[in-house]
Amino acid sequence: MNFEQLHTGTNCNCIKNAEENTIQVFARKIGSAALQTNDFLSHWEKGIFPAELKACQKVCLHKGLSMNLWSEPSRKQVFEKYLNTFRFAPKYKNCILVFRAKENAGIFDATPTERDPFHFTFFKSDDFSINLLDVLEIFPLENLEP
Repeated sequence: MNFEQLHTGTNCNCIKNAEENTIQVFARKIGSAALQTNDFLSHWEKGIFPAELKACQKVCLHKGLSMNLWSEPSRKQVFEKYLNTFRFAPKYKNCILVFRAKENAGIFDATPTERDPFHFTFFKSDDFSINLLDVLEIFPLENLEP
């Protein structure tokens, strides 16, 4: 897998701790009930850059995509997180995509925080397309409760 596009414009090594993962299931908020390429554009690709371009942690977060592990232990907490953010902005990213990455889609870096212990950052390979995702489910957040 190549990551030349990921490393363009920075000297940061964003993938040093990341690994390919075609086994675990992940979740990401998306904008509609149909997966689109735009759902997997990073902040960097959208022209949103960190204030300090030498702060590698921030650069890598802008180059990667935020998502969460979707498993039996994590599902309820992750769902509540997505539902809470949906309540503040119900028209923005109002669906949850549940998926598994296929080979060569990219690599995942576990980036947990105290408030978000199941957080991962996904770094797309140069060959990434949404066809390299195995979509398991997409469901709207409207009228749902955990």
